[in-house]
Amino acid sequence: MEYLYKALDRIQPIQFSYSTSRNNRNLGRVGTPGLLYRTGLSSDPGLEILTDEVGLNVNNLALNSDVSMRSGIKVTKNISTSLSFGQNMSWAESQGQKSHNLTRDYITFDKNGKGGIPFPGWTLNWTQIEKIGFISKFFKKLSLDHGFSGKEAVVYRNGEKQNSSYKLYFSPLVGLSMQFKNNINSNIRMTQGKTINNQANGGTSITNEQNINASLNYQKKGGFTIPLPFLKDKRLENSMNFTMNFDYSSSKTRGRNTADAKFTVQQENRNWKIEPRISYSFTKKVTGGLFYSYGESFNRRTGKRINRNGGFDINIAIRG
Repeated sequence: MEYLYKALDRIQPIQFSYSTSRNNRNLGRVGTPGLLYRTGLSSDPGLEILTDEVGLNVNNLALNSDVSMRSGIKVTKNISTSLSFGQNMSWAESQGQKSHNLTRDYITFDKNGKGGIPFPGWTLNWTQIEKIGFISKFFKKLSLDHGFSGKEAVVYRNGEKQNSSYKLYFSPLVGLSMQFKNNINSNIRMTQGKTINNQANGGTSITNEQNINASLNYQKKGGFTIPLPFLKDKRLENSMNFTMNFDYSSSKTRGRNTADAKFTVQQENRNWKIEPRISYSFTKKVTGGLFYSYGESFNRRTGKRINRNGGFDINIAIRG
């Protein structure tokens, strides 16, 4: 029993919610509707329809249903996960047309998204990795993050599927937060995902995306004393801060017009930029800095571009 209690204690509270709403607007009726209709328990007022006056605009109905679940597992003291699942369904009827929409958490395994199953999204967080053996020689702090989210969205009109979309995103695929022994701080985050759009005629587009963001920061504080009698060995405090940011993104869209056609590349973009910056505080009233950035971008239609930018700034605070 003790082992069972410890195992159950690792499971976070399970949260469940469900909500539903309905909105009726029935036109072309004469008389007083029944009690069930007036109390919201029925969508049919039970009255004769004056078709000649309202035509097809007889019933306007909107029904919405939401369900969600959330929980998690504390694998160890420093490793925890969370799981969440949500689903929304809506129905509408207006002007003689009926529609039905479905959106839910989902994971897909094939190129058109249809070969998948409803599946919860998840997150993983691992802290205090720096306490592991040889890693402690290099890091003061080290943590890792990982997350997944998948979605399915389907639209029906009068019982026929019009379009569907599927999203599969790792956000982040890997996320690292680091503080080295030499007081250098760094963050790295990589995300990756895919979006699939299907049309009723068999046309499909697939967009693959990837992003990498990295930053590095180092700060050094110090000071010096001016050995002059009239300044009474006045000490001036100063500090230097160095940062460097790197960003990379890419996206590629392939598509086809019919189910029998081959996929071709329709759009492709790649961008990256690196920007080092040095900020220096000479005194509390005088600060300055230097920066430089270099980046390249590629577009399948317009080609390659290079961007360069640099400069410096000096700020002097004047107080009365």
